[in-house]
Amino acid sequence: MDPAIRREWNNHPADILVRVNELKVSAGELMTAGGGEPMEIHPLMLKMDKLPISWIVRGLCYVQDPSTLMACELLAPQPGEQVLDACAAPGGKTSYLAQLMKNEGQIVACDVSAERLARMRENLGRLSVTNVESRLADWLRAPPG
Repeated sequence: MDPAIRREWNNHPADILVRVNELKVSAGELMTAGGGEPMEIHPLMLKMDKLPISWIVRGLCYVQDPSTLMACELLAPQPGEQVLDACAAPGGKTSYLAQLMKNEGQIVACDVSAERLARMRENLGRLSVTNVESRLADWLRAPPG
């Protein structure tokens, strides 16, 4: 890529992309309530011009890159199953796993950072995720007891 084009591209603000939290609302309901443009790449992703802060506070959506949804969909977790997320914080993939599982079953969500786990717990609470047990763990050293 031409360096001048790359500089110009880098100086533009990033798109605001959100994943609809189907544990609380549908994509259609959010679009009716305040906009958002559906993205062809994924039916739960909306591109926003401006993101209402109330959507984040109420847990209606999660700011997330659509590429992060692929790992969850490849796993294809089903309601009632058990899933280990070994590098879970801040919770985007974990909350999408819960959404795919309809909050049924169990997700054990681990991270090496207590601070990041605290942020994840806040995010999961806001998103109404109820099937996650969080654990402080460093899987590169030894699995937790």
